[in-house]
Amino acid sequence: GLCLTRSADFRGNIFQTFFNMAKIQRVELAPDGEGGYSAQVHDFLQADSADVHFTDVFEDEDGSLLIVDTGGWFRIGCPTSQIAKPDIRGGIYRVRKTITDRQRRVRDYPWKKLKQEQLVELLRSPQFAIRDRAREQLVAVSDERTPGLVAPLLKSRDDEVRLNAIWTIARLDNPLARSLLWTTLDSKNSQDRQTACNAIGGIGDRGAVSRLTRLLDDPSAAVQREAAVALGRIGDPSASLFLVEKLSQRLSRSVEHAVIYALIELNDATTISWALSQPGTPNRTAAILTAADQMDASPLQPRTLLAHLGSADESLAAAVTRIAVRREEWAPEIASVFQEWVEKRDVIPERLRSLRAILPAHLNTESGKALIARLLNWPRDQSGEIYRLATELIASATAPKLDARWKSALERGLDADKPEHLDATLAAVARLRDKSFDPFLQELGRNQSLARILRVKALSSVSTRGGRIDNDSMNMLVKLLGHASTVRDRGEAARLLGGARLTTAQLRALAPKAAGLGPIALPSFLQAFVRNRDAEVGQKLVAALIHSPGTGSLNLAELKRILSRYPPEVMQTAKGMLVELDLRAATQTKRLASLVDDLPEGNFLAGKRVFESQQALCSVCHRVDGKGGQVGPDLSTIGRIRNKRDLLESILFPSATLSRDFEAYSIDMTDGESQTGVLHSDSEQAVNLAIANGEVLSIPRNRINAIRPSALSLMPQGLDQVMTRKQLADLITYLERLK
Repeated sequence: GLCLTRSADFRGNIFQTFFNMAKIQRVELAPDGEGGYSAQVHDFLQADSADVHFTDVFEDEDGSLLIVDTGGWFRIGCPTSQIAKPDIRGGIYRVRKTITDRQRRVRDYPWKKLKQEQLVELLRSPQFAIRDRAREQLVAVSDERTPGLVAPLLKSRDDEVRLNAIWTIARLDNPLARSLLWTTLDSKNSQDRQTACNAIGGIGDRGAVSRLTRLLDDPSAAVQREAAVALGRIGDPSASLFLVEKLSQRLSRSVEHAVIYALIELNDATTISWALSQPGTPNRTAAILTAADQMDASPLQPRTLLAHLGSADESLAAAVTRIAVRREEWAPEIASVFQEWVEKRDVIPERLRSLRAILPAHLNTESGKALIARLLNWPRDQSGEIYRLATELIASATAPKLDARWKSALERGLDADKPEHLDATLAAVARLRDKSFDPFLQELGRNQSLARILRVKALSSVSTRGGRIDNDSMNMLVKLLGHASTVRDRGEAARLLGGARLTTAQLRALAPKAAGLGPIALPSFLQAFVRNRDAEVGQKLVAALIHSPGTGSLNLAELKRILSRYPPEVMQTAKGMLVELDLRAATQTKRLASLVDDLPEGNFLAGKRVFESQQALCSVCHRVDGKGGQVGPDLSTIGRIRNKRDLLESILFPSATLSRDFEAYSIDMTDGESQTGVLHSDSEQAVNLAIANGEVLSIPRNRINAIRPSALSLMPQGLDQVMTRKQLADLITYLERLK
């Protein structure tokens, strides 16, 4: 929770609660000179119990703070324990500087009986709640005398009193009140000028436009920002030219944003068209293009935008890219410019960057398809540079659809006898997922003369799962399951085997391999056995699972479902294993407490090595100081918000400590395939899913049958079973010190 306080002791400070850290911080704000604020952070309150969870904070009328502690029962949206002490109810606590005599409260005043003079005097009250109520009552009973009664407060030495007077005057529909408000725009105090701009914008006072345009050059950046905001809210187009000229200056980000948004609100196409025709700095041009693009009456034309395509200036190039990507109707003009660049061999790095960023968004338009066809079949492309560019554009597009003009060129690129383009072509074909390529891909998967990584890529690019694979391909994938392979290769091999329709003979040979699989690969690997009913396969699978280090990571209900489809003797063999897994789940709390007490002392550097190792696999999904995967939460400062017990619980029982925004989802596809992962991003065309091996899969929406939230974390359970106690202690020590 957050609370902006208004009482004298901590006026203008923000108090924020930290659920897992059991503390409250005070953030002291100060103007940064550029229209924003700098912050100094102070610890205000720290609980000494791990069972305290501060959830929200409020300021009461007397300036005291009310702090909500939800104990152990509240967990929605918060990555904390769902196991330990859920019966702890918490409480609401009051924090005050000292115990003083009781202060009067809003309810103590006979508001409807008070005269205007009395109400004006209460605008000076040190209590914000009294001031607010006095202002509301004064506005309700105001007459022609009211502005004159309030005016003396504009000269008060108390900032809060002056600001309260400005807001009161702004609420009075009276010529004298307007005059007082305009006069405040000339105040020597920048905070008064800033507040007056805000108030005038709120009431839409067109009479103040000329005064506000002068304040666009105020010495205070905060006043400049609020003047621009006010001009946008008032909606007088005569201010447009002043705002455009303001963009010629070097502005802070907050002021620039306010000016751009004001231009969008003013919707003055004539002035913006003129501005676009004039030379200016790259920053000015980028800002005006952004405003023009967002206006309801947008004057922006393709030729105007494309004149800046491939700009060497990063801010201008970024603005052009943002606009061009969304303007599908401009695809013919965009494709024409790109083709001209290629024909003239004038694709300098800046232009290449624009091409790669923009064209994939238009690949399903006729112009985009035609350009890709031209690039794939480019004459005199002896180096293959243009062909590779085309395949790269296809591979980076969202849900591209195969065009008939691309097909023959891509099929030639899948020729194993000419492997120079094979890797690039496989990436493009994998994105297209068109079944017409499946025979070529399956043949590549069987080709033992190819590098193993290319064979795997070929098999993983097959348009539908559930297809047959030959023994050579299966044996290659089994080899990839070994510890000599990278985590990504092991995960991909397990995924391919799990999705293949294997024969009973193949499954009999495959089942014993489960004994060597860890928590990452085993869940995907098991999917290969879902459709089989052979008793020998089932027995071999159970025998392997009993010894597998990854068995503890499995969803127990899912494991029972798979094994229950085999003959009864298979379930009988598995009974002891299933009972042990049941008991392990039932004694989570006891096991956790025991480990917390019994872990040896850890070593930070050794823990870092464990984190980055192929054994623990932490860095595949988690990032520390900019290095690692991005499937799970960034752990760079995890030691600030998690104690030893929390960290241990998240490793042992990750599904009990789900982090907000990293919940897992299962996506069922129309071809029968299913994928589970974290939603990375989505668009109208596709959903991008980050899976356990660190890879991000782009799944076209037309392939999706259903998206279901998963009760399980993508982080596998049982990682402690693939580490020694000392390694686990080292890992916990490493994470604790990441602050």
